[in-house]
Amino acid sequence: RGFGDSDWSDDYSVPAMAGDIGALLDHLGWRQAIVVGHSMGARNACYFASRQPRRVAGLALIDYAPEYASAGLLRAAETVAAVPDVFPSVDAAMAHFKAPREARVRFAAYLLKVEGGYAVKRDTWFRDQARRTLAAGAPAKPRVDMWKALARLRMPTLVVRGARSALFAAETVQKVKAANPAIRVLEVDAGHNVAADNITAL
Repeated sequence: RGFGDSDWSDDYSVPAMAGDIGALLDHLGWRQAIVVGHSMGARNACYFASRQPRRVAGLALIDYAPEYASAGLLRAAETVAAVPDVFPSVDAAMAHFKAPREARVRFAAYLLKVEGGYAVKRDTWFRDQARRTLAAGAPAKPRVDMWKALARLRMPTLVVRGARSALFAAETVQKVKAANPAIRVLEVDAGHNVAADNITAL
């Protein structure tokens, strides 16, 4: 919710966003699925799997751990907070995000035509939340204990860490393994955006 062509919402809590996964499975008529998520999507997938384990045959969490590096979080917040409300053109948006030319078709789908140009298909709540994080000098304290959620997982679970990730710190790998020894951790040569940086590793 709040991204792409999905509706915006007044509730972006972890339980609400994780609940969307179950709602989608219900809509598709799927009793069970292998669930894959990246970053925030992985957080939601982890919570959903911990709450409805019978619906998750397998789980892949891409560059996600319940604890991210503070410096990386602040840099990510700076990026989100700096997104303009409107770009005059698709090319201007691509230049802002340093998107390669070959990504133009995909990137155009990431934007919405609005008065004055193009806007990112993302609720401005996330931009405002990033600005609040920067103003406070630290991310808000999580309302859900995701370490407990991770520890509850019993289905086959793969955690993929980008070895160059600014968010998922190398020292956190051992904490993940200690929280749930059954989880398999794979480190690949990539930054946080693993699929874009090294798709063949997946």
